[in-house]
Amino acid sequence: MRQFFAIGVLSVLVFAGGYGMRIWVDQTKPLPPPPQVGGEFADGTRVILPPTPNGSWTVPNRAELSANIEHLRPQIDAFRKGLHDIDAEFDKGLQALLTPPQRDFYKERRRRMTAAQGTHPHSTGLLTDQEIVWLRDRPLFSAVDHISVQWKLDDLDKDLKFDVAQREQVRELLTQRRDKFIALVDNVQPPSLALSSLAPVAQRLAETKAPPVAEAKP
Repeated sequence: MRQFFAIGVLSVLVFAGGYGMRIWVDQTKPLPPPPQVGGEFADGTRVILPPTPNGSWTVPNRAELSANIEHLRPQIDAFRKGLHDIDAEFDKGLQALLTPPQRDFYKERRRRMTAAQGTHPHSTGLLTDQEIVWLRDRPLFSAVDHISVQWKLDDLDKDLKFDVAQREQVRELLTQRRDKFIALVDNVQPPSLALSSLAPVAQRLAETKAPPVAEAKP
């Protein structure tokens, strides 16, 4: 009972922290409603930008986002590296527990999810407002994914069909991942989490003007 209570409290804190991060990043803009739970598996190009109460579109402040990302770049990079290391360690431990067919299925599952993310760091072109809102909201749902052990365990079990021993071992791996994630978040500024998905594509927040071409002398 105590474990379930702790998970509930942590989930509330994540969402509360999310609202605080949004205010810090975009102080003058109204808060759009969050995307649907599970939206991290949707096609990022199909995100619908929520309208404001007066019917107009909520336009992200690109200049402010760019400035905040550059100001916090070292902290964001450190957070992203820490998160990558935590996830890589979990993936290695999980795959060691899987049978060959389960391992193949898991790799294909990850490939599909990566393809469904939509925006890729090496893509080019100006980000749409919809993509900015999606990338700005995505870390909050990633945080829930890392914190909720039971939800993630059931999600994996649905596809991989664990036996009893595997299920308990995966639960332990997920618990360790959650504890490491919470420790990581405790040691970074909240905006580093909020901006972690936008930072890799920050160059696409604004148009880049080509340098003027020097006129040839006769």
